[in-house]
Amino acid sequence: MRLVTFLARRYVAGDNWKDAAKAIAKMNAHGLYATCDMLGENVMKKHKAVQASKRYVHLLEQIDYRQLQANISVKLTQLGLDISMDFCKENLEKILKKARSLGNFVWIDMENSAYTDRTIEVYKSFIHKYGPQVGICIQSYLRRSEDDIKNLLSPRFCVRLVKGAYKERKELAFAKKSDTDENFKHLIDVVLQSEAKLLMVATHDEKILNYAKKRVKELKANRKRLEFGLLYGVKREVQRQLTKHGFRVRVYTPFGRKWIPYFFRRLRERRENFWFGFKSLFQR
Repeated sequence: MRLVTFLARRYVAGDNWKDAAKAIAKMNAHGLYATCDMLGENVMKKHKAVQASKRYVHLLEQIDYRQLQANISVKLTQLGLDISMDFCKENLEKILKKARSLGNFVWIDMENSAYTDRTIEVYKSFIHKYGPQVGICIQSYLRRSEDDIKNLLSPRFCVRLVKGAYKERKELAFAKKSDTDENFKHLIDVVLQSEAKLLMVATHDEKILNYAKKRVKELKANRKRLEFGLLYGVKREVQRQLTKHGFRVRVYTPFGRKWIPYFFRRLRERRENFWFGFKSLFQR
């Protein structure tokens, strides 16, 4: 367990907001932005979900007070989606209202496929009212993702594309990394050729990062519509190089004591993720 804890420290900014704020301030000093994730999910008691929403409201206030360049990302199961969709929406709207009042932004994380439809439904219910302040994560390893994106496309649509880290059945998700990668590239094209407000390409895969940079240039797309997202503790030199070349980079920065599910999703699902995690200990 000590080894696991040691490895996790590489990817988690600390046990509390004070630790995370210090890490974000250092990143900001190097021109990097952050997306904060308060670790926790699958809340089954209403008071716990309410507490989570209040903590996120406070987090937005702290980001503003400290003048940090950071937004936030929330998991709907942390806000009570397993209890009731309407209850979850109530908690999320409190966060969105605060984000709007402070000129900040909220990402909605995507969890496993059992939650995909409900997560998209929640997002759709807020996109018109809070469109400039809310975006959704879409996983390129799911076969359905192109249809989901096309159904959401609009000038208010903000999407964070990731590969996906949950174990899914082969009829739902691509089993081969190469197929996931090709779909990722295809989805980049779909979004860049649309009127979507924002595309975040969130991966440590340099081939996909380079593909996105190339396609922005080829399509003569507005570079302000593109952000890159990398995980905290991963390929820091790549983060700096992207920033140096004029791209906005957001570092997904989780913090909190409930780090075990997050950490093992980074290493468990695919063998290459484990070797990537191991090798990254020796990279900057």
